This record gives sequence, C-alpha cells and structure tokens, in this order.
Amino acid sequence: MTASAQLGRRERKKADTRAALIDASRKLFEAQGYAHTTVQQISEAADVSERTFFRYFQSKEDLLLPGLASLLDRIAQRFEQSASGGNSLEVLKDSVEAVVVEEFSKGGFMPLPLPGFWPDGLSARVARLYLEWERRLADIVRGRISSTEPGIEDLEIVSGVVARCGVAAMRTTLDIIRSTGATRMPPPELSLRLLRRSFEVAQSLGSLRS
Repeated sequence: MTASAQLGRRERKKADTRAALIDASRKLFEAQGYAHTTVQQISEAADVSERTFFRYFQSKEDLLLPGLASLLDRIAQRFEQSASGGNSLEVLKDSVEAVVVEEFSKGGFMPLPLPGFWPDGLSARVARLYLEWERRLADIVRGRISSTEPGIEDLEIVSGVVARCGVAAMRTTLDIIRSTGATRMPPPELSLRLLRRSFEVAQSLGSLRS
C-alpha cells in the first residue's frame, strides 16, 4: 500500500471515529438527557476508549457543536482566497454558499445543537467562536480594502462593520433553523434561501465595497 493510500485510509478512519462519537452522543443525549450522559458512556457506545474520545473532543459540550468551528474556518479561508474587488458582503455570502454546497454534495451537513440541550457555558463558547470569526473576517476585509483602496481613512470602521454584518447574517440563519427544532441543516434549497435572505438584509443596510 502506498504512503498516500495509507494516509487516506487513516483519515477515513479518523472521520468514521469522529462520526461514531457524535452519533452515539446524540442518541444518549436524547434517551437519557445531556446532564446524565457521561464521556465513558459515549465512548463505550462508540466502541472506543475515553482516551480516544479526548483526541477528538475536549469535553462533552463540544459534541453539541461538532461542526461549527470547522465550518467558520473553511468559510474564512475561502473568503480570504477570493479575488479582491466587489462588495465584501457579496463575496462573503458567496464563500458561505460555496462551503454549504460542498457539504451537501458530500451527502450531508453539520449537525446543529440539539434543541433543549444548551448547558451553562455553551452560550459563552458559541459567543467566543463567533467573536473570533468576526475578528478574522475583519482582518480579511482590511487586507482586501488595503489592496484596492490604499489610504482609506475609515478602514477600521468599514472592515469592522462588514465583518459584523456577515456574522449577524450567519448567526441569524443558524438561529432561525435551530429555533424550528431541527437537529440538522434543512435541505439545500431552504438553507441557501435563508442564507441569501439574511445577507440581502445585511447588504440593504449599506453598500460597502472592497
């Protein structure tokens, strides 16, 4: 077996283990409640050791948000790699859509936090994730503007507003979906329609170009 084949097999095994832990945790959370489910029980249900569990997740809480950090990171990467010029929010929206379409093309999309399972501390963790993403987006917008409009006086204001509008559009979309009780993203058509509408509202607040 070639080195590349071994690497591919290893990555698939890691993905399968991660998926098994997520699936086991959600079944246990639904059956006996979040508070009464232990890491040991989740590990046993997924047929792995607790040591293996902690290679994939820092805590039980992380299983309620298994894909959000990765999703935001991929969107930021695509946004950063997009060509300069045009409306920043439009480019960001396109980046979000591209990642969503990629996920659906693989046969699914990230699980959402289970309705009713929102322990103390999770809201703060989600807030930190979005805040970190917001700062990263602002840095990207700042770089885009600097390359196309050098010398702009209100660079910090423009980059900050664009980033916050983008985060608001994304959060609004996910919050609306979560409020319906869904545990996964809805079909592509509905997911994209909600995303586009959220960004449309954000863009209507002003035309900001970079």
